[in-house]
Amino acid sequence: MYENILLICDMDGTLLNSKDEISKENIEAIEEFKAKGGLFTIATGRKESSVIEYLQQVPINAPAILYNGSLIYDFNNQQVLWERELDYDVQEILLDIVKRFPNIGIEIYQKSNIRLIKDNEYTQIHRSKEEYPYIIHSLVDLTPPWRKVLIAAETDTLTEIEQYMMELFANQPMPFRICRSERYFLEWLPTNVSKGKAIEVLKEQFGFANHNIITAGNETNDLEMLAEPNIGFAVENAHPDAKSVAKYICANHNEHPIREIIHRLQEVIR
Repeated sequence: MYENILLICDMDGTLLNSKDEISKENIEAIEEFKAKGGLFTIATGRKESSVIEYLQQVPINAPAILYNGSLIYDFNNQQVLWERELDYDVQEILLDIVKRFPNIGIEIYQKSNIRLIKDNEYTQIHRSKEEYPYIIHSLVDLTPPWRKVLIAAETDTLTEIEQYMMELFANQPMPFRICRSERYFLEWLPTNVSKGKAIEVLKEQFGFANHNIITAGNETNDLEMLAEPNIGFAVENAHPDAKSVAKYICANHNEHPIREIIHRLQEVIR
């Protein structure tokens, strides 16, 4: 019934409710979807170890997209299928940002490890999700390459940082991608990396070219995967930009949106 359908879900704010849980209703719908031939996976900014608990509740049967598109990982075979890393030395820029915005928090993703550079209330919240140790590292001692950089701060501060970055690279292409992953998080990713780009790689290199791709998300880091040619669903609690690019709107993350999406598949795939 659901053969040739690949359903790809963002986690925080989409698959997970406000208690960071997958509802029983979502789990049951996903299991029925897979039993009838569907393929299900996740696309998230999280690293490998912080999603395993959830994958034990609802196992995936297709490669996962992690680090907001920097890594495609096969959990069944514990194998990296594709990855990209920051190939531009961002240390000097980060040192400049820290001087200008001293209250920000900074995390650096180095392979499968998160290195805490500066702590604040938002990195403390994030650390509870990602479950990494509280050890402050020196930025100058961390040698690239890195998978991504996460800056945590008030939304107004993140906007100021974005504006400063645009001014800094006004006369040249920005050597990495910046995007918001949650309200208080700004991420620096390798150039041309996104969840949407990772889906293109899945289609071109890993046998999903003929699948109908259904995506679900809520934030601006989901824009590329919510846009056509994918069939995108933005949850009701999504950022306005996510709603504007998605083809459909579904229930908010506390009202079992993945169940709704699965129930609507015959309507949206003709």
